[in-house]
Amino acid sequence: MLKKLTTLAILLIMFFQPILSFSAVLSPEYVHMIEVKSLGVVTICFTSDEPSYATLYLGNQAFLRITSNSSTKVLLPQGEYEIKSNASQARLNYSWSKVSGETLVVGPNQSVIQWVTPYSSGSPFRITVNVVGNSTFNSYLYNSSFMLISANKTWAYDTLHLSPGSYGIVVNNPHNYSEEACLNYVFDPSYVNPFVVANEDMPMGLASYGVMNDSGNVTTYEINTSSLLGYVNISQIRTLNSSQDLANPYSASIQLNGVVSNGDQQYFIQNVIYMNTFNDTYYLTMNVFNVSLDENSLIYVSSTSVKEFTFPFVGYLVLNVSQTNGESVMRSGFVNLTSEKTYWFSNYSVKGIFDFLVNGKNYTPGNVSRSGLFYDAELVIGGGGNGEVTSLKSYNGWLALLYLNGTRYVPFPSYYSFGADTKEGVDNMHVVYLGSGEAYSYTGKENLRELKPEGTPFPLPKVFGFEKINSTRFPNTTTLIHSGDNMEIELALVSVLSGVVAIVAVLKFRSSRGK
Repeated sequence: MLKKLTTLAILLIMFFQPILSFSAVLSPEYVHMIEVKSLGVVTICFTSDEPSYATLYLGNQAFLRITSNSSTKVLLPQGEYEIKSNASQARLNYSWSKVSGETLVVGPNQSVIQWVTPYSSGSPFRITVNVVGNSTFNSYLYNSSFMLISANKTWAYDTLHLSPGSYGIVVNNPHNYSEEACLNYVFDPSYVNPFVVANEDMPMGLASYGVMNDSGNVTTYEINTSSLLGYVNISQIRTLNSSQDLANPYSASIQLNGVVSNGDQQYFIQNVIYMNTFNDTYYLTMNVFNVSLDENSLIYVSSTSVKEFTFPFVGYLVLNVSQTNGESVMRSGFVNLTSEKTYWFSNYSVKGIFDFLVNGKNYTPGNVSRSGLFYDAELVIGGGGNGEVTSLKSYNGWLALLYLNGTRYVPFPSYYSFGADTKEGVDNMHVVYLGSGEAYSYTGKENLRELKPEGTPFPLPKVFGFEKINSTRFPNTTTLIHSGDNMEIELALVSVLSGVVAIVAVLKFRSSRGK
């Protein structure tokens, strides 16, 4: 072992993409030099027609020995290395790749454990482990017992199919000096399970996760769409949280949330109504988070001025993505049906072709220290920002969550009563699903569950009637949501009353970019 190295770095990575590759012919008289300009994984293949070996040196100290007709991976810090061979003639091929991972410190003759994402307890899953170090090590998968992945090697690769449960990856340092360990893995669930993260402080409303559970028979679905629509009809709302100092104690939020993806990059988008329930004012905000691999950052915020509202507070939140000149424009809007005003208040552009994605088989990319998000769509009520959990003192209203399918908004195949991608939460809110993507909600005990159509335990207020947004009855010719400058849009709102279809409102408005 090279004792000048004060640490042994071990990396558990997802995939290595070779950046630099070389080949050379070795003989006892020939010493091949390898210059490593930054920490990286070097893949070495050593072939010879005779039993022999090659040795990797850093200075005068042997770093690694490779037997003939074998290959290995090794994590090399920056430095100049020599490879010498005792074969009369041999061939050497090697490549260098960038690495990334979570760094941990492992003491002498000790082990560290890095727990796998909590999503592992949600469904059966497959995990792919690829371990690379700059010296020999032992690695295990831990559940209630230890499962050996690799022993006394500089690298190991394994794919495991496992039952739901809590698992950890263990790296054992058999040497008498401290080590650094970087870990990552590929996690592939059979299906996503939002109940893994559910607790009493969740945001409540409607959410679609791309998964359905029919008496224990779990099925998944995937939806790509250019637009999400959330309908709100609030007859009263009063909130108070005096135990937290994260936002105004009387504040609450109504959030339409979704994830856009192009396969390689993911962004979490929020269209939010921030409400002060003490003085009946609100403002609108669009938030964009980059949640791609190794990213978790707020990259864009845009808000309107403060406005007053009256009850009933009725309107549509809209999230839209459209493509132009190789870019995708994400846009937020709000149609206030009470004041008959429309606000296209924000848009944000990224390169590439993106759609909103609801997918019950995958989470967004995460890493060892941060689990990914759900590919879901949410219309939920929560605290007034900064992760605050508020309490409903009085509240009741209707919510509906739909997506654009062709030229019509339609319901998702399934709904849950809580969201999981936003941090704000709410206490004392009960959700009753009415079908066709619509729910009635009121103050009451939280019911965290997959929603099935049911009636309310009491008659709904007759002042509003029994409204149902049946998106399948929207006129086929209606263009619902498109972004663009000075574009007139007609939005037909259809309700069902005692089985009779009635067009209750047709709004015509003009949108302008940036408003």
